[in-house]
Amino acid sequence: MKNLMKYLSPFAPDISGAVEVLFEMSGLVVIVDAGGCTGNVCGFDEPRWFHERSAVFSAGLRDLDAILGRDRLMIEKTGRVLQDMDANFVAFIGTPVPSVIGTDFKGLANQAQKQFGIPAFAIDTNGMELCDRGASKTYRVLVKYALEQTDKTSGSDDALLVLGCTPMDLAPGDTMEAVRERLLDDGKYSRVIIAGENFSDLAEIPSVSETLVIAPSGIAAAKELQKRCGIPWKTGYPLSEEMKELSGQLADDDKQDEKILIVHQAVLAESLRKEIEGRNSGAAVSTGTFFDISAGEDTVHFRDESGFIEFVMNGKFDRICADPLLWRAVRDCGADFTELAHFAVSGSCEAERPEI
Repeated sequence: MKNLMKYLSPFAPDISGAVEVLFEMSGLVVIVDAGGCTGNVCGFDEPRWFHERSAVFSAGLRDLDAILGRDRLMIEKTGRVLQDMDANFVAFIGTPVPSVIGTDFKGLANQAQKQFGIPAFAIDTNGMELCDRGASKTYRVLVKYALEQTDKTSGSDDALLVLGCTPMDLAPGDTMEAVRERLLDDGKYSRVIIAGENFSDLAEIPSVSETLVIAPSGIAAAKELQKRCGIPWKTGYPLSEEMKELSGQLADDDKQDEKILIVHQAVLAESLRKEIEGRNSGAAVSTGTFFDISAGEDTVHFRDESGFIEFVMNGKFDRICADPLLWRAVRDCGADFTELAHFAVSGSCEAERPEI
């Protein structure tokens, strides 16, 4: 019963992570499902959907469509939608059913690109992994496309590329534009390109001088850029004043030996840990996540709800800094609680859901 969840709800899946990256790029995003996965993405996992729209469609698979693998019908549906919009690209997003029957997504994308004359991407998500995996696959597809469009082999421009900047993994109240402004204020770069914000920016990716990964979903793409173009990369979250204020509260000098656990995506959690320890060297700060830990120096990976509960109960922490949904599972641990919302965990943000 290790995977039984009594307190937590299912986290955002890889399908949602893929759509998050593509949401603002003015393309046609086709989720290859019967409708349920698309409803989950637009109804729960994409906060921008509450106040803006993107061309995210369901393929509307029926039983025989799935069984027989009617790719031609999918292309026909896609073509009808493209007649009514000026899309920069088409992206086909995988779900459980096509992954089970072995849908050839690359073949589907190649056929669409030939027929419609615009870039077509295949994102091989399956609905069974977490959102960071879907975002990671999408960033890699976009970087591969960017590299195919240019002969440039090394970065030289005074620009910074940011990977991992989606609402799913941003700090509470943060936005793409706010992240850009803080990075520009440092004065080191003349331009900040955020992957997933504008399709036209993809052409500039191979010429940036450095890549900043602010969530683990961007690491694989950053490594590819370094391998192909020699562009160096680093991890780190540019903390807002609100997050620095939170760090100051957690680094209270009156509590030199306080044990703190921060739970979020690994890059943000590690950035908060460093900020706290820089203010109070006596603080004992641990970080943990249910998602990718490759960006965290000592971040603990929680495989399931029971593993998280066991770690917290055995850790004897004085304070837990995490999403309120996680606090439901460990409120009897004896620690104090500080809220740090993580949209990928609870789907909770400051945006008000519209009345239906």
